[in-house]
Amino acid sequence: MSGYKTLPSILPPKEVLQCQMKRLMENLGNDQIPKGNKGQPIEPLVSDNDTSVFRGVVRKRTKRIVLYNVRADKPYELVNGAVKSYAENKGVKITFSKLLKKRESRGYSTYIMRVNIAESDFEKVESNENFWPAGVYWREYIPYNSNFNNNNQTEQSWQ
Repeated sequence: MSGYKTLPSILPPKEVLQCQMKRLMENLGNDQIPKGNKGQPIEPLVSDNDTSVFRGVVRKRTKRIVLYNVRADKPYELVNGAVKSYAENKGVKITFSKLLKKRESRGYSTYIMRVNIAESDFEKVESNENFWPAGVYWREYIPYNSNFNNNNQTEQSWQ
């Protein structure tokens, strides 16, 4: 190890850190008004009548679909990237994807993937039966528990 040089420490000595920590803990115990750089109280940047602060966030809706029979001759990360590129080239934005299962059948492997696409792009996939490559099939994603709940529901009257 004679070829390695030790670098000087860029951290302050342990005593300095302990002193700074002690001062910080003392200040946290006091119920002081937060101070700005020059010791004056921090002025609020928003007035009481400013309504621009109260805004909603418009959620970008997605549709969840399942792709199955996707050839798994490459690692999932590579196939996942190819699926996203393929969809984007056809004008569909994939916002999320997840490997659900890898199947071994008849001498080849396939992936089953859950894919979220922008709701505004769903019609492009739904209306074009040749959207995905030949042999790749899709359906809407149904969460595992939703089927269970629908079959075991009891009618309730809300009065």
